[in-house]
Amino acid sequence: MIEQLSLAEDEKTVKAIVTARNSLVHTGQFVSVRDPVRGNELGFTDAGHEFFTLLSFVDRLLLRVVGHVGVYTNYSDCSLSRFAPVMQDLPLRNAAG
Repeated sequence: MIEQLSLAEDEKTVKAIVTARNSLVHTGQFVSVRDPVRGNELGFTDAGHEFFTLLSFVDRLLLRVVGHVGVYTNYSDCSLSRFAPVMQDLPLRNAAG
């Protein structure tokens, strides 16, 4: 689906998102709360960071589904202790990639 939408998502990010999603669906807890060491290995600093990373990923998917190209609000650097959304261009694969 990511390829079909021409999104530029690296494999590490996708694996972290899938793991976070699976943890929420199957245990009702964020990975970073249930297993802080694993959460850290996936790049999540805390539950807030994990939430905002998931939010930004889903935002990118939904924006592309409706054909959006351009600026969006990226929340993936936010955490429980830091709220710092960034306006940036939606990352898209180039035609050759």
